[in-house]
Amino acid sequence: MEHRLIIGYGEVEITPLVGEFGSFRLAPNKRSLGVYGPLYAKALYLKNAVGEQLLVSVDCVALPAWFIARIKGAIRKVVELDDFRVLV
Repeated sequence: MEHRLIIGYGEVEITPLVGEFGSFRLAPNKRSLGVYGPLYAKALYLKNAVGEQLLVSVDCVALPAWFIARIKGAIRKVVELDDFRVLV
């Protein structure tokens, strides 16, 4: 068995612009008034001889299940990973 670990990392800023809708559940009709610092979505990919995993972190309080499913669907279009291998 080969002992090799492949690691990938990426991030994208997701800070809503002032005036954009910025919440799903807590205040679905509330528009952003601005934030103290930038918000990010970050991903860490790990792969070895046994398997692979993608960990996604989003700077927010909560994400509804339908939005997590949408994130996983977008990931599936780019890489061949089963849903159980993607943790949001």
